[in-house]
Order: sequence, then C-alpha cells, then structure tokens
Amino acid sequence: MFRNYLKFALRNLVRQKAYALISIVSLALGLSGLIVVALFVQDELSYDRFHLKGDRLFRIVQNNVTAQQPNTFVLVPGLISRIVKENIPEVETVTRLTRGLDILISYKDKQFYETNYLYADATVFDVFTIPLVRGDARTALANPNSIVITESIAHKYFGTMDPIGQVLTEEDGGQYTVTAVTRDMQPNSHFHFDFMASLVTITTEYLDNYLYYWTYVVLKPGADPEQVASKLDHFTRDYLEPVQAKQVSTSWWAYSILTGEYKLALQSLYDIHLHSGLNEDLESNSNATYVFIMGSMVVVLFLISCLNFINLTNARSSVRAREIGLRKVFGSSRRQLIPQFLVEAILLSLVAFLLALSLTELLLPYFNEIIQKELSLDYLGNYQLISSLLGLTLLIGLIGGIYPAFVLSSFRPLTVLQGKQRTDLANYIVRKGLLVLQLVFSFTILVSMFYINNQIHYLRTKNLGFDKEHILIIRRCYATREAKLKFKQTLLEHPRVLSATYMNHMFGQGISPVLLESADPDPDKLVTVGFLSADADFFETFQLKLREGETFQDDCTSFGYDIPVVANEVAIKVLGFEQPLGQFIMGDKNSSKYAYYLSGIVQDFHYESLYHEIQPLIIVPEHEKGLYYLAVRIVPEQLDETLGFLNEAWQAFAPQYPFQHYFLDEEFDQFYQYDQRIALLFIICALCAFVIVCLGLLGQTAYSVHQRTKEIGIRKVLGARPLNMVRILIGETIVLLCLANLIAWPIAYILIEKWLEQFAYRTSLGLAPFLYSALVTLGIVLITVLFQVCNLVRTRPVDSLKYE
Repeated sequence: MFRNYLKFALRNLVRQKAYALISIVSLALGLSGLIVVALFVQDELSYDRFHLKGDRLFRIVQNNVTAQQPNTFVLVPGLISRIVKENIPEVETVTRLTRGLDILISYKDKQFYETNYLYADATVFDVFTIPLVRGDARTALANPNSIVITESIAHKYFGTMDPIGQVLTEEDGGQYTVTAVTRDMQPNSHFHFDFMASLVTITTEYLDNYLYYWTYVVLKPGADPEQVASKLDHFTRDYLEPVQAKQVSTSWWAYSILTGEYKLALQSLYDIHLHSGLNEDLESNSNATYVFIMGSMVVVLFLISCLNFINLTNARSSVRAREIGLRKVFGSSRRQLIPQFLVEAILLSLVAFLLALSLTELLLPYFNEIIQKELSLDYLGNYQLISSLLGLTLLIGLIGGIYPAFVLSSFRPLTVLQGKQRTDLANYIVRKGLLVLQLVFSFTILVSMFYINNQIHYLRTKNLGFDKEHILIIRRCYATREAKLKFKQTLLEHPRVLSATYMNHMFGQGISPVLLESADPDPDKLVTVGFLSADADFFETFQLKLREGETFQDDCTSFGYDIPVVANEVAIKVLGFEQPLGQFIMGDKNSSKYAYYLSGIVQDFHYESLYHEIQPLIIVPEHEKGLYYLAVRIVPEQLDETLGFLNEAWQAFAPQYPFQHYFLDEEFDQFYQYDQRIALLFIICALCAFVIVCLGLLGQTAYSVHQRTKEIGIRKVLGARPLNMVRILIGETIVLLCLANLIAWPIAYILIEKWLEQFAYRTSLGLAPFLYSALVTLGIVLITVLFQVCNLVRTRPVDSLKYE
C-alpha cells in the first residue's frame, strides 16, 4: 500500500512541477538558514562548557558605585585570593591570571614577537580543564621562572625536539624553563594563551596588596554561590579596607567599602562569553543580544518558509477536488485518501530537507568568513541537531498535509463532480492570513535591515571630537629606552610627519580610572575620572579643541606638586567646580599639598567606542621615558615611502625589536566589525525572506488565476478592459500588503528601539526607512503578481471559456 502511495505522490509532483519546485525551494532556503544559524548559536552557547568543573566555577568581579554610575570590573586585588582561601570554607580552589606584556622571545637562533602571554597560579590546572600532553600539572607552575607552552608553540620553537627542560629567553634577559606542554586552547574558550608562566615569578605577598588579577574560584559541590558572595563582601570589609587605606592619600577606598558602594560578586563561568562585556576582560566577548537577534531573525525566516510551504500545499490541493470525487466514485475510502495526501506533503518536505543540507554545505564557508568562525556540519558528531531538524521537517510536512488529508477527503463525490462544491471560506481565510503573516515578517526584517545599516553608518561617520585619520600608532616605545626624545625628534624632521605625541594609553584600549574628591561639601563625595598621561604635543597631534585656559608644556613632570593638567568638559561637570581653572584636584589635603591643578579645558572627544558615553578624563603631563605608545600624524600621500622611513628610524634606535604599528582609524573600525557582520547577515536574510515571499506569491497568484480563468474570459467577452481586470486581480493583494504594513510597523519600531538601547550614541528613529521598506515591498509584490496576471489578461477569451 505504501508503495502505491509513494508512486501516486511522485506522479502528482511531476504533474505539478511548478508548485512542487516553489514549495521545495522556499522550504529548503528556510531550513538551510536555520541549520547554519543553529550551528552558530550552538557554538556560542558551548563556550567554556568543556571545563569539567564549569558548573562550580566562578569569576570574582567588583562592583563600584560612584557619583556618576555603577561600574563592574573583572580585575580584583590580589589580596582577595588569600582572603578567600583562608576564610571561606565553601571554596575548593582559587587561581589567578594576569596578562604579560607583548614581548620578544628567543631560543637559540629563533626569535619571535609574542602577544598571547599569561601568568598564572600553580592551581590553574585544578580550576580549568587544560589537557597536558607533556609534564606534570601539579608542579608545572609551582616554581619561579617556569613556563607552560602549547603544542603549536612547542613545534614553532623546538620542532620535533622534546621541549621539557628547554630555556626560553625574553627580551629583558629573563629566562624561563619549559615545564609542560598543553594542547592548544579550544576555540570556544573565553581566554587563550600561547605561553603561561608561573605567577610567583613576578609577584610577592606584598605586591599582591597592590596588583590586580583575574581571579577564579571553584566552589565545593553543593555550595550556594549567593552565600559565598555575601561572605566575600563581609571579608572584604574586614581585611581589604585596612590594607588599601594605607595605599591612598584620600579616604575613597574606606568610604566606598564602609558605605556599601564597593562590593565583590561572583560571575558564572558560563556567563562570561555572552553576558560579560566588562572592563578589562581577558578577551573580547560576544553579545547575547546579537546571538538572540540572529537566532530570532533566522527563526522568522524559517517561519516564513514554513508558512509558504503550508500555504502552497493547501492551494495546490484545493484544485484536486474533482480528482477526489473520481477516486471516491471508483471505490476509494477516506481512510485510503488521507495517507495519500500526508505522504505527498511529507515527501515534499524531505526533498526540501536534502536540498537544505546541500545548500548548507555550500553556504557554510561564506558564513564562516562573515562571522570569523570555523563551523562545520558534522553529521555523526552533531547527530542530535541533524535528527532534530529532520523531525522538524517531518512535522512541517505533516502539518502541510493535514488540510488536504482531512478536509478534501471528506467531499461528497456527486457534489464535487457536478461542480457544486463551495469555496471553503475557512481555507480562504487561512491562506490569506498566512500570506499576511509572511509579509509582516518580511517587512519587519527589511525595516530592521535599514536601521541596522543606518546605525553602522552613523557609528563610522560620527564626529569623534578629534581627527582619527592618518594617525599611525607605534607600539612598545619603551624599546627606544633613553633615546625617546631623540627618536621623536628624528621622526619630526621628515617632511611628511606633521606631529607626534607619546601616550601611556591609546584610544579604545581603556583609560586608568581614579577616584577624586569633587566640589561637593561632603569630603567623601567622590567621582571616577580617567587619567591619561601624554606629552605636550598630544593636543596638536589629535587636533583637539581647547575650550578655556592653556595646555601644559614639555618641561612639566608628574613627579612633584603643582602640575598643570587639562580636563574634558564631562570631567569639569562631574567635579562640580564653578570656576575650574586653577583648581587643585588631587593630593594630600591634610598637608595642603596638591599634585595637579586644572590649567585648561578641552572639548569632549570619544576615546572609546560609541557603545559608551564620554567619560570624565584628565590629561596629565608625563615624561616620555614612562610612555608606551607614540602617535604620529602623517601626510597621506606617498604612504609607503613614509612607512619605510619610520621603519628605518625605528631600526636605528631599537634594532633588536620589530617595528609594530597600526592606524588609529582602522582600530576604531574594529569596534564595529561585529555590528557590520550582523548587518550583512540581516541583508542576506532580508533577501532570502523576499525570495521566499515572492515564490509564495507566485504560487498563490497562479492558484488565484487558475480559479478565475473562466471569469476573466467572460469579462473580456463582455468588454472589460485589460487595465480594469488587472486592477481587480491585484487589488486584493494590495489590501493584504497594506494590512501587513499596519501590523508590522509597531512591531518593527519596538524591536529596533530595543536594539538601539545598547548604544550610547545612536541614529534617530525617523519615518523614512519605514516608507522605503513599504515601497520596496510594494514594488516586489506588484512585480511578482503582475507577472502572472498579465499572462492571464493576454489569453484569448475563447481559450479561457474552453478551460477545463
């Protein structure tokens, strides 16, 4: 029996090739998109899940509340590690990580500049699951000057030789003995390393009071994280405050702890990748909002394709009423007809599923290039996902076949063969309702695409308050050691080097925060202000606008008192000085000695991405010997020759180090690369959605034309003009399109407004993108419908009246 069902199903699909092709292609597009994004979401949710103790593993973070806003930091004082181990019995293990400087590492005649360098406590292997291929995890980082490397690094430096016991030399003369080799860190980890050195090499118990680390704890099985967090807060007040109070000249730390404005908290390991986004994180993380947006976007695309499939299946089946009547006359029972329609719909969905797998294999390389991942469709290793999607496909086929299976099989043969069956009003409403729903989804995606692109364009073109173009950043300027001033002067002698300035922090890479007393009468009313050290050419190099006062000179030094500094407008506002120029802002109040006074006010400028509001900033003069970056403004013409000169100058002053540089505008563009990738995916999804909708409209219009063939012939015989008939045929579609727009506009507005909330600076929600989207939708729909309608209108009346 099943063989006969399958045979009849294949015959019907061949006979109605156009309907079958449209149904299969539209569903395959939706399934393919769902598979690709399911792989992406699966990868995002898998971060750090490979750690065996991950469900008990937490990171300690600190929450600070100042006069401006609350801030969460992932770096905490080193003393906290000892406090936790000694006073909280629910804690099983503690470990700390800190980042090493970018450094030149040598082994015999091999020399490489390395950037992925960490220091860690010996307990790091008890906390994280980092498989060792050589060495002993218990002793690998127990002794000073021990270092653990990855397999790729071992091959890079030692080839096939055993690396254990070999000595690596750093540029400052430090020597580290290789004690273990680990597997390369998995891609789905929130941190990675090539080198991991013993933390005891660079720290002592005394330094732990001053240094800050990424600190992780493993709780004992059954321990309550909330209770542990409350104990953390308690012991912080008892132990940490006395130590920190000795380190600062004001009472800000004591104040923040005693008033409850400083609090430690636990962050689950599984929340770091998607729900972190905190200051000074180990690596850039993803964004749960974007993962949700991408998932929702493709689910909507998939729903459009499912609705299209179901709609077309119903429309295709509705023209088979006469076939049902004939089958019943020749003895077919309803019990035999129902499986026939179900098999046809399921067969269609299975063919779409196979096509979707092929499309996925074709699209994955391009998708990986966009999202910068290496996803693959592993049929055996990811059988749960594949089997789930297969089950979903069968369900779609089952749903698509329900109407023809149960409704059409109930028709009375005599009524059907006499042509007296009435059009099913419920079927008509369902089909048109599904079409409206498709158009609503498509319009929402299209409007979102317009706004995302507008926001990305706004982020990339907004005036930042300084000129970021043609500024080259030279890193690791400590390499020039005592000749920094001479090195800078050498560069300035070149005709295409306009200006240069030394800095301790570069824009976009975080600015060190400091708590300062404000003008408020309360001596403990403190505000957070960023401190940026630079030389006197800082303002000219970045072309900053001075509002009031004057800048400092090169002969200033921060090692003393009465040092002039320049503040931005936000800093002046939060400090609350009515007459800011000349005000002292930091020092020993009891001895009347203040280190810094305000000599000038600079116009606000964005030194971070536009995700963040401009924060208070103080620019402090610093001697060039203590600074790390050199920002050089150059003439854009003959760039290769200028770069060659800069490289030669660097080699003359620091021949033992490579010339490391980048352009500041490219660094700022990096802030929004993830957003640009999402925007591109939106464009792709919008195009796919409209292709699917157009295919559905094509099928729906073909069905409507089929139903009204005789009507059109009669109208033409009675003298109806072609334009009138076109208006009649497409009028209903335009009404449905207007209804879809009315429903979609508020939905799109709410979704876009929610997405834009994450940006401190954002484009306005104007009406234009809604109108553009409506016009684009109208144009595409009209073209699709007119293609079918015009063919019918050109048909001779005699052919229409002989139809059937």
